[in-house]
Amino acid sequence: MKGILCATKAMTNEEYRQELAKKRIYYVLIIMVGVITLAITYFASANGIEFNEHLQGTFAGMGTGLILAGVVLIIKTQMTLSSEEKLKAARLNNSDERNMEISSRAFRSAALIMIISFYVTALIGSIMIDERLIQLLLLNMSVLLVGYILSYNYYKRKL
Repeated sequence: MKGILCATKAMTNEEYRQELAKKRIYYVLIIMVGVITLAITYFASANGIEFNEHLQGTFAGMGTGLILAGVVLIIKTQMTLSSEEKLKAARLNNSDERNMEISSRAFRSAALIMIISFYVTALIGSIMIDERLIQLLLLNMSVLLVGYILSYNYYKRKL
């Protein structure tokens, strides 16, 4: 997902190295949100809070996914930092004006898709206010990310 987490204006490898070091903090935060999600899911079900199995599985999957994504991003960053050649290639790729324009257009398209998705969610939510609304909101997050990826690939071919 170039652009959301990767775009840079670093002009030197050392500046880019510092940016990547700062981004590792965000990756640790992603892992912590995943752990908190899993912990809340576990403690809620263990303490008798009414939590149906489907919703519990949804949150467990989201928490696990966040943890795995954070770990993968940390490993990828560490591999980039370990080699000057990889660091330079990543810096050049992430600071490329074409990639930044593609990312910008893709993000605008994904934002429009998200707005439409939230509107539909509001319509549906006004009819059925229950746990399905939570699932719809989580679906909206997925729609944003998938919309971004599809838009990015579209503009990558177009530009």
